[in-house]
Amino acid sequence: MTRTDYLHTLMNVFQLSWIERTDRPCTPLRLLFSLIIVMFAIVIGQVVFGLGTTLLGYLPSVGLDDILIVRMVSAVSGQFIGSASWVLGFIVAAWFLDRRYPSDMGLQITREWVGEFSVGFLLGIALQGAMLLIGLAAGWLTITGWLTGEVSLELIPWFIMTFVFYLCIGVREEVLFRGYLMTNVAEGLLWFDGVDRSMAVWIAIGISSICFGFWHWGRSVNFLIFAVVFGLLFGLSYALTDSIALPIGLHTAWDMAETSLFASHELPTNKLIETTATTSVTFIGNVTPLDLLSFAALLLGSVAVVGWIYYRTGRVSIHQDIAVPDLHDNHYSWIRNLFVVEGIDDLYDSTGVEKE
Repeated sequence: MTRTDYLHTLMNVFQLSWIERTDRPCTPLRLLFSLIIVMFAIVIGQVVFGLGTTLLGYLPSVGLDDILIVRMVSAVSGQFIGSASWVLGFIVAAWFLDRRYPSDMGLQITREWVGEFSVGFLLGIALQGAMLLIGLAAGWLTITGWLTGEVSLELIPWFIMTFVFYLCIGVREEVLFRGYLMTNVAEGLLWFDGVDRSMAVWIAIGISSICFGFWHWGRSVNFLIFAVVFGLLFGLSYALTDSIALPIGLHTAWDMAETSLFASHELPTNKLIETTATTSVTFIGNVTPLDLLSFAALLLGSVAVVGWIYYRTGRVSIHQDIAVPDLHDNHYSWIRNLFVVEGIDDLYDSTGVEKE
């Protein structure tokens, strides 16, 4: 094939990918181009953070270089700018490529949204606290320190900044895996015969959870499975509430408690309570009692989420409208022109050679 043939084929593929009914690209291309947009936004955010750090380096020293709060501010600033760039990139992609409102990704900052976030956060702390108490009672854990590192220097600022640090992680990952990926996958699955809205949402929960698991895979197969199951809990919370507030709260609290509040002495972080595993018992393969505690906590968390939703609404059912986009009325011809070339067949003769 000649270069013209390849170009002609590529342009036809892009043109076929345009969905006239919704005036948008198809789901796979929306996902692809959204990642490109987000990567671009992250690069800009990193440049901004780098410039800010450089400028601060020229300021006169105030003698606080070794104080915990100063180092935490630096770490939180980088995390905040990176996460803000990430989320903004997905909002831009959703608005222009998907023609979605931010609320269609579970992002609607209302009083109810904040309440759901708070419930998720308290649940995450409670689950981690229960794991700690059971581990201590069973003799699987022992407390080896309090306020370790430099937490004792500035306890309240440390807690606030640690909360913000893990909130940034919770927000960006839930926007990616639940708000954007799960929502788009659920919609895209409706194109298959025999897939109704309910099935599409359930399948999307599974796909987003598997992606979430592989995103975090780096230690063991046990951790991969745990991350997938954790993703199922987050996806279920989104599907039952039509909001990513509860998953963000749960995600934030779990990470914060696991790494900073009730953390193992093996983690090089500042901790409120430092713990050490005191058992070498394994069950299946290399599954330890602490692994079983984690899975039990996720099961209990799922029951708690379902129970709370039933208490609040009087029913438990997934929001099937997650699979149905709420499109705004703005249409962007410049985006259409990226995918659709009007009269493309008139540009070439029957042999694929460009006409004069």
